[in-house]
Amino acid sequence: MDTKAIVVPGEAPESDEETHEIPIGFTFKYIKNTSGKIISGEATESDDDECNESLRTDLLSLTEGTINAGIQELMGINKQLVKSELTVQEAACQLRNASARWNEASSALFQLIDANFLNTIKI
Repeated sequence: MDTKAIVVPGEAPESDEETHEIPIGFTFKYIKNTSGKIISGEATESDDDECNESLRTDLLSLTEGTINAGIQELMGINKQLVKSELTVQEAACQLRNASARWNEASSALFQLIDANFLNTIKI
């Protein structure tokens, strides 16, 4: 196995003479004993399970809280929209009534004009 790295500063060389071989500085030795070891201070598997359950509980709590807050906010917005809709409906009703009264008044005025009622009034 080759233990030397080829470092090329700048761009790729055009010929093999421009390359410089530099040793990598260290080599990895194979470890013959591959059995597991217990390292003091490291969590046991049962602690990992407790941590995983705690993480799961924390995540569920966070997501439920976020979702519930969003639901409450949307419900508040929905109530405001319903109130606004009722206000707009009331305004539309008032405008229709005003339009109908305007049409009645306009019609009465045109009847007076057509009947030459105003010409008979002497001041």
